[in-house]
Amino acid sequence: MSEQVIRSWPPLTEEEKKFIIFWEKERDTRHKWTFQIKRYLPRGMMFGFPIALFFFVEAPRHRGLISHSDLVVIMFAIALIIIFYAIFMGATKWDEYESHYQILKMKEAGNSAAANSQDNYKKGE
Repeated sequence: MSEQVIRSWPPLTEEEKKFIIFWEKERDTRHKWTFQIKRYLPRGMMFGFPIALFFFVEAPRHRGLISHSDLVVIMFAIALIIIFYAIFMGATKWDEYESHYQILKMKEAGNSAAANSQDNYKKGE
């Protein structure tokens, strides 16, 4: 972004300052895939269980089409989908928070640079 745009931003609000403090403490923890699985696994299960339920309900009706080994492979695939969904959601949220943090840091640096340049201008008078 251009320097002029950054300098024209309003000063940070209290909520934005709290977010910066929060994210500086949490960013390394939330970037780990184990945290992402623990945090977003319930959402992944909400996504995967209807698929599993469909196969459990439909498998007895179509015994000729879906064998027991096919059902095991399908359940393994659904477990992988649930884990992938959880990690993907965690990575997406982390990236969203990180980009918001970077914008706020640029805003903070731009405001402090603008304040310094005004102070230097006043001293030069």
